[in-house]
Amino acid sequence: MRYVFALLLAPLLLAPVRLKDATPGFFTPPAQSPAPESYSLPPADPLVTPTSVPAPVIPVKPNLTAPVTATVVTSPTSLNLPLPTAPAGTTQQVIIIQQPAAGAISPMQAALCIKGMQLVQELSLLSYQQRPHSSIMRLSLAAATAGNEAASGKWPNLAAFYYAAKRLPWFSQPHKTEIQDATRAAARLCEKS
Repeated sequence: MRYVFALLLAPLLLAPVRLKDATPGFFTPPAQSPAPESYSLPPADPLVTPTSVPAPVIPVKPNLTAPVTATVVTSPTSLNLPLPTAPAGTTQQVIIIQQPAAGAISPMQAALCIKGMQLVQELSLLSYQQRPHSSIMRLSLAAATAGNEAASGKWPNLAAFYYAAKRLPWFSQPHKTEIQDATRAAARLCEKS
């Protein structure tokens, strides 16, 4: 019986403590900041540029040369139109685009060929540094020769390049797939079409 009486009194004894501690945190007023207001920064002032120093003036001269106009010469009889005339005081320049000679390579094709051969040369020299082999050096020299021929404006002779590419040791050479891809691309760029 004592135990039952003690169990009935326990909630009454613990009620004030439980009610005091059971209040949720959102009912309490917010805590005050420990920092005093004197630590807050003043509002920012707008930036003012100095007006006493004038900005530097860059003089610009007018273009002293006459504007260059290109004219396309057409047959006046085919169009029944007069040829355009230039205003007084201007000069006309006719731009003539020359086709390369029969055995010469075009400048665009030569630039692509040179870049392709440089890539082959750089990859083969990198591979040669990691594992020296005479056929890798032959490919590098053939690529340099073909690039020099293209730079001089002639179609390169790719016989030595093809020969060196066929004799490469593909079984144990580093960067073999990159060299093979670069060799095919360079050969396509440098072949006479």
